[in-house]
Amino acid sequence: MARINLLPWREWERSRLRQRFLLSLVLSLVAGIVIIVWASFMVGGAMSIQQSHNAYLRQQLAQLDKKIASIKDLKKERESLLQRMRVIEKLEQSRSLVVHLFDQLTRTVPDSVYLTGLNNKDGELTIHGVAQSPAGVSSYMQNIAKSPWLSDPNLSVVRTQDKGKLSRSEFTVTTKLVQPSEKKGNGADGGGS
Repeated sequence: MARINLLPWREWERSRLRQRFLLSLVLSLVAGIVIIVWASFMVGGAMSIQQSHNAYLRQQLAQLDKKIASIKDLKKERESLLQRMRVIEKLEQSRSLVVHLFDQLTRTVPDSVYLTGLNNKDGELTIHGVAQSPAGVSSYMQNIAKSPWLSDPNLSVVRTQDKGKLSRSEFTVTTKLVQPSEKKGNGADGGGS
């Protein structure tokens, strides 16, 4: 049998495999470096894009905050204007109330009674007067109760003074000035005597 020496071929095959391994190792290392560099550029670009988006959003939020502040100012101004309008409407409504008040005062006062004073505080009237007799005060209270513009009469003070043949009663009545629609149980056309 012939003897073949395979040692040089094995050496040559090992060196070829070693070169192939080193070449694949170098190529893998280069590919890894390329991938890492590419990924870092991609991440840096994504971060840059995200930062520009964040800056844009911050800018838009600042503009929205300014708009919200101006809207709040407008709401305050609107509330102020609405409050003024309510005051004006209340004044317009109360303008006719004064006329009706004096009309009702003349309609409700009986012949034996005359008024000496009148105070109005937030729709509550305090009426001071003098009557020839307590019956005149009673009649006046009934007339106030029948009035569509006056309600809840309350007699707080009655003083009877006798001066010789003349007797007179000083009185104080509190009542409320109301719109006829607010008064329950009475029509708007009643005026008293």
